[in-house]
Amino acid sequence: METGDSGFGTKIDTPDQETAHSAELIAREQERWEPILGKVAISPPPDYLTSDVEKNLSDEGFDVFYIPPVLHPREDTVDSLRKIGPGNFSRELAQKYPNWRSHEDLRMKEGLNPTASQDSDRAVERQLQVTKDLIDLLPDPSLNEQGKKELTRALAQKRDHDHLSLGQLYDPSIPRGLDREFWEAVARGDIPFPSEAAEGKWVAVERLPKASTVIKDADGEHEVEKYEDTPFTERLNKTRGFSRVHEELLTDEEGKEVEDEEGKPIIAKEIPLRHNRFNIDPADINSGLREVSDKFFKDMDLPSLRGYDNPNEVIRPLTAMELNILASRNPDWINPGDNLTHVQELTSTPWRGYGKVVVGADGDAGKTGFVVGTPRMEPGSVKTGFRAAIILT
Repeated sequence: METGDSGFGTKIDTPDQETAHSAELIAREQERWEPILGKVAISPPPDYLTSDVEKNLSDEGFDVFYIPPVLHPREDTVDSLRKIGPGNFSRELAQKYPNWRSHEDLRMKEGLNPTASQDSDRAVERQLQVTKDLIDLLPDPSLNEQGKKELTRALAQKRDHDHLSLGQLYDPSIPRGLDREFWEAVARGDIPFPSEAAEGKWVAVERLPKASTVIKDADGEHEVEKYEDTPFTERLNKTRGFSRVHEELLTDEEGKEVEDEEGKPIIAKEIPLRHNRFNIDPADINSGLREVSDKFFKDMDLPSLRGYDNPNEVIRPLTAMELNILASRNPDWINPGDNLTHVQELTSTPWRGYGKVVVGADGDAGKTGFVVGTPRMEPGSVKTGFRAAIILT
């Protein structure tokens, strides 16, 4: 290959440089995966992933990773999952990769019953709510000492329970696999078996610390720090799906829509759907990624990724399994800095045929980020964000 301009202000690497860069990438990925998954075989990167292309991607806000296969293509199947059960399947993965922990193991380390912890959470919440309801029924709660004592005791029990739940289970720096709820949903057929995890792949993923919940406003709504702006974000913000707005209609005290003189509903305010990457419908995300893909791949000097009938085969949100594996070595994707976060991220993994799996909801996910559910896409919601990935191989 001759040295020349790539079309994006960079120089094309020579064959010797490409070989050295390829070896550097493999060595880097082996070194970074070994503390988590042990020694893993790294497939060679594609020839077009040169140092110049990696720099182009980095300037746009993407980092390059190799995702190793963590499932066996013949032994790990939905049939084997159903045969041994979701809990055993999760534990066997943890035994294969001792530093990629299971939720059950972490719960046991914290002294929690792995199958009863959620019931325990709900029991404490119920006791706290019952006590609050009791005090609300009293003529003057502020003067009732017994009510104060009951509320104080319930709050103390909840505090002690939360304290017990801290530590390894809620420490995002400790890598762990998707929890048993995920594998139970797969066994039921709500989520497809993650067969993509049986093949290694090179990807480029947006390096975005997950936005963190910082305060609550007077109405009790979460206020969040925005995702970082990147050149790729600017590309997306110009697409049709990301520039649309949701119109919130004016209502009266009874909740009825208020109309103008012509009988048309009055718009109270317009909410941008992109809202710093929040509250964007999965269809609009994929549409926006398709819309920018051709010029983006041209600018990145990735011509081999252009021309797909469906560009979302090569540019899309990560699957739940891919996000879980990569977040194991990128904890700021889950828990940015010292701020706990209730923000969840959309994945491309289907849920029951009509939704998408999200990773990072309330509860455990607010701190560890490894649970699943259906995305909430109500107008004005700031709870569901996303990050884009380019599938290089």
